[in-house]
Amino acid sequence: MSFLWPIPRDLTSVCNFFVSQVLYSQERLWKGIYTEAYKLPAGGEQRMLSVIDFSRVSDQSNPFEAVRQWCDDMMRQYQHRRSMTSIFEKGMVRLLRVRGFMSHFVPTESGMIHVMTGAGQGDMAPVVLFHGLASCGAHYTPMMRHLRKEVREIILPDAPGHGQSSTPPDEQTHEDFQDSLNKAVASLITEPAVVFGNSMGGFIGVRFALAHPDKVRALILCSPGGAAMTQPELDNFLELFRMKSHRDSLDFLKRAFGKVPPFRHVVAWRVRHRFSSKILQQRLDSLKSEDLLSAEELSQLKVPVVLIWGQEDGILPTQCLDFFQEHLPDDTRVIEPPEYGHAPFVRHAKSLAGHIVDLLAELRMESSWKPHWFDS
Repeated sequence: MSFLWPIPRDLTSVCNFFVSQVLYSQERLWKGIYTEAYKLPAGGEQRMLSVIDFSRVSDQSNPFEAVRQWCDDMMRQYQHRRSMTSIFEKGMVRLLRVRGFMSHFVPTESGMIHVMTGAGQGDMAPVVLFHGLASCGAHYTPMMRHLRKEVREIILPDAPGHGQSSTPPDEQTHEDFQDSLNKAVASLITEPAVVFGNSMGGFIGVRFALAHPDKVRALILCSPGGAAMTQPELDNFLELFRMKSHRDSLDFLKRAFGKVPPFRHVVAWRVRHRFSSKILQQRLDSLKSEDLLSAEELSQLKVPVVLIWGQEDGILPTQCLDFFQEHLPDDTRVIEPPEYGHAPFVRHAKSLAGHIVDLLAELRMESSWKPHWFDS
């Protein structure tokens, strides 16, 4: 095996070398995926190196096994606010702030809900972007330059226990979780907005539209979660998010993105670390079939709906698509891009933003909702 860089021999140097290369790969990864010049916050690398306690590594004679052991140990020991993932999320938040976005911390029964808002440069309706499980609002950064020039405002919430929002109390139910997020977001919407949600964000978006129909101009569901399942079906589905090995993480990436992204091992490590979060696993364990969306809820939607479902989505079973197609309003437009995976905002940010802008343009042209614009 050959390497581009010489590998130091002593344990401490090997670990430092490993972390520096991960950080280097991460920086290139975000540049490649997000098409934004991304830099670590000042001192970020030094802070990462400072958290390593080499004395905890048991096998001093095998540095490479020690590195693997240290990675697994760090995944178990560090919460998301003290993790490598947190550094990059904070970097994206900082980038958004530099570009004029503001952070709001809204007090709720679930703790402080973090919501970023940024003024747009266009004249179309505001857009709210709900993120998916184990993600955060700042992960939509790739879409910002495509959306911001078209809309009046962009709103990026962090769900409870995600991003910079507080971890909700253990006794909180999924309904409490949703209610707190609804109130926080609704308090910052000054005019009806187009609500977009990917994965769990689609689930959240439906419930938000039902709770605050006066705040929603239209709803875009991108590979939405929350489709009705029996309890055995739900339990089997949730096993996908309990990654026990690096191989499981790589399989998850392939399912989520269609194609395995660049630096797949680094990304897989990050994904496994994020999904090993105690709060996230507790939420998954407490999720019951009765918490999911019902056919009646979907039929009650009174706003225009667009359903985007990537043909490369390997996360959600096809029965979920069937559920939404059957029970969403009859004039729902269904778009099935062949190149989209479960999270198209990563690899197809421009195209996905284009679907949102197309809807916004149609809504601006029409003084009231007319289903014929779906005919294409």
